[in-house]
Amino acid sequence: VITESNVVKTADLKDGEDFYVVQHGNTFYSISHSFNMSVDELKAMNGITDSNVKVGQKLKVKKK
Repeated sequence: VITESNVVKTADLKDGEDFYVVQHGNTFYSISHSFNMSVDELKAMNGITDSNVKVGQKLKVKKK
């Protein structure tokens, strides 16, 4: 389940971005859908080329 508590705020992000910490059961699709992004956009924003997402991984996402 993607909740506001999983979103990490940090000063290292561009305006309009947050970090999301991947939780058990998350997929690129579920994360991208929750932040109104495409899977390709999410992967590109994070420099990811494979389809593996790992629990605890920090991903840049668009602010809600």
